[in-house]
Amino acid sequence: MGVVVTGSSGFIGAHLVAALTAAGQEVVAIDRRPAAAADHVVEIVADLLDIDDAVETALRTSDAVFHLAGCPGVRDDAPDVAHRRWRDNVLATERVLAAVPLRTPLVVTSSSSVYGGALSRGCREADALRPQGGYAASKVAAERRCAARMATGGAGPTVHRRRRKSAT
Repeated sequence: MGVVVTGSSGFIGAHLVAALTAAGQEVVAIDRRPAAAADHVVEIVADLLDIDDAVETALRTSDAVFHLAGCPGVRDDAPDVAHRRWRDNVLATERVLAAVPLRTPLVVTSSSSVYGGALSRGCREADALRPQGGYAASKVAAERRCAARMATGGAGPTVHRRRRKSAT
């Protein structure tokens, strides 16, 4: 089937799709926003939480999944942001975790904001979580769902990686 990238129209997702295709991979790109057409890319324009046979099939039959989709914006203060963060960062991750077979390698991205802000040094994976604000809390909740999947013992490689916050 190839490699699935959720959030494929985002900044990191678009670069990952380009790198994977440059390396000769077949990619299934899933995003709510359409992307520019590219060779070796099957695009699915869909919301991860909608019932969609193409999304379900892609997640269940892929060789690997990179789950990058989510609600960005550490500083977003729109009235509905708490709902969007929970929906797009937690519930969408739950959907991906449930759909991807345990034997399939799965990479889920998080954020360095889970550590609570600037330290006197760069963040380390072993640092204590100190989420401040709704964005960071939603990312911690998604990480906990990944940890629960890994704790089953039957999960294939499931990795959650934290991204550093951009300066913007």
